[in-house]
Amino acid sequence: NPAPACCYPCRCRDALCCLPPQLVLFLPQLVQLLRGDRDSAIQSFFLTAAAHSDLFGHQLIWALNSEAKPPEEAFNPEVKRSGWQPPKDTGLWEISVRMTEQIEAQMTPAQKEYWAAERGYFEQVTNLSGYLYKFSKDERRVKLQEALGGFEPPRQDLYVPTNPEARVKRHIPSSGA
Repeated sequence: NPAPACCYPCRCRDALCCLPPQLVLFLPQLVQLLRGDRDSAIQSFFLTAAAHSDLFGHQLIWALNSEAKPPEEAFNPEVKRSGWQPPKDTGLWEISVRMTEQIEAQMTPAQKEYWAAERGYFEQVTNLSGYLYKFSKDERRVKLQEALGGFEPPRQDLYVPTNPEARVKRHIPSSGA
């Protein structure tokens, strides 16, 4: 007998009676259900919802990426804090990669182009923290301004992953934004 948390998305799968944008807030918790998704009902719901809503698909990929296997450097970082342990699979590494591939495979060429720009741009922005880490705190602001001046958003319709209502139009290097 499936848990009640699993039943609701399964009932919604065919009719999509729950609007995917309203579920985005709960995606981190819903992704956790994939661990026990023995009949693939949750996966099926996610794929159907992602096909109906680009935003839901993007947000689902971001959530899945946070559960995927970390990069190799995470297993042997330069700085190991007290009590450091290497990452362990929580049961979602493989399924996160597989689900991401399935979502991307069902995108149209235009959707793939937009997603590649969205993902690529925010990977560049996220990578800035690793780049800045090697500099002293006094140097970081100048290095950030230089780095932000070195690239631009590839499109004018990209959104901030944590706030899809906010659009990225340009950088303001002098402010670090």
